[in-house]
Amino acid sequence: MPAISTSPPILSHGALFYGYDGDPNVFLWGGTTSYVNTSFPGYLPPLPTTFSMWSFNIFTHAWSHYDFTENIQYRPSSGSYAEARDQALSFFLNGIIDSGSSTQTMSLGRDQEIALKGMVVIDHKKQTARNISSEGFSGDKPRSRGRMQFVGVGEHGILVQIGGKQKDVRNTMDTGITDLLPMDKVDVYDVSALNDERSSNGEGWYKQVVTGDIPEPRVDFCLILVTAPDASSRNM
Repeated sequence: MPAISTSPPILSHGALFYGYDGDPNVFLWGGTTSYVNTSFPGYLPPLPTTFSMWSFNIFTHAWSHYDFTENIQYRPSSGSYAEARDQALSFFLNGIIDSGSSTQTMSLGRDQEIALKGMVVIDHKKQTARNISSEGFSGDKPRSRGRMQFVGVGEHGILVQIGGKQKDVRNTMDTGITDLLPMDKVDVYDVSALNDERSSNGEGWYKQVVTGDIPEPRVDFCLILVTAPDASSRNM
């Protein structure tokens, strides 16, 4: 159960989720503390990883926090994220931790970061979170700063991941904007894989080559999904 709180964190590079239809809360997942201006009156130092998700009730204006540390050890940032509101599910793929992620990671240097494997799946109705394998997606080179969209096709829909950068998990230095991923290849995840053994062995991911006017590799870009009025096609 969530606990009521009056002091939400000030974080960047996290994710905002809407939960599901009828839920009055907006959810903040993950993120990291910025050291750009520590003299700012509202600056708060990194918090423990105990509460990686917070919610804001749009009617009562009350903040609550959730403890998922039993299954999620770190507070990730800079991962790709999407949500399937019809299933009350949210997704946060790979990402990093750095010196601003939590009190436990403050010992990392400002030029260090650790790439994270796995994809966090949050069930907003059950108020649970689990980290499933992303081995079939990124192996030992997790992704960060890309974008992901949920597309409601098939039995449970798919996730489409585009762009960003990759980094070997053994490299703990901040590599900047390097090793960018090509935009002519996208990764697709079959959400129905969550319901069988594929979620534990990293399967359910597929690669798709795209054609047309392909943009240059990039990070931190905008990605939206537009569906035709008759649902005959979907464009990003």
